[in-house]
Amino acid sequence: KKQMTPDESADGQDRGVLSHFTLLGTAERGRLLLLMHTSLPAKILALSFDQDKLTCTPISADENAPLFNLSIQSVSGQPWLYAMPGAGCVGAYRDGKIVTIACPGVPILADSAGRLWTLSKQQLGVIVDDRSTSVTVPDLTPDARLYEGPDGRLWLVHESGIDRVELVNGTPALTHHYALHQPLNVFQGFIDSANGLWLGGGRVGRFQLPQ
Repeated sequence: KKQMTPDESADGQDRGVLSHFTLLGTAERGRLLLLMHTSLPAKILALSFDQDKLTCTPISADENAPLFNLSIQSVSGQPWLYAMPGAGCVGAYRDGKIVTIACPGVPILADSAGRLWTLSKQQLGVIVDDRSTSVTVPDLTPDARLYEGPDGRLWLVHESGIDRVELVNGTPALTHHYALHQPLNVFQGFIDSANGLWLGGGRVGRFQLPQ
């Protein structure tokens, strides 16, 4: 751990050294910035600020950690790190370390309960307590999206409609299906404070989710 003034860099030489790092995200509710070096082996730094001082701390990672270049930030402040194209694993920041966890899909949502949801070919997966499980959804496509409502309920939006997603004995399950009058082809949107699902594209529509 080293303290630096704003004119110093992570190695005490010139500030250009940080140009070799990419910003992954934040940890500890924004108190840390996580940076990763752009070459193997994985080298991760945590930067924190205290008035005019910058503290740089090396973060240990598993030997098989890939070059993470993307992150999903959960509401709870937990950063999940991953690489594109899929590297078969994700990284979780735990007690000053990056822990690598097997992940067959692409991360699509970090929910308020600290779980990471993933999407792969006809599979909706979730990582709970560092364990990955999934459910088969035959008509699932890469365009599908998973949204969390203000009440914590999860909704899968895909071509054939909207499904309520729950964990049943630790495994994802689609418990309620709501068919739409016409097939969906746009899945980008959000859920408002009244549990209304907004989807946009060429047209904007709102679907009132059941209470």
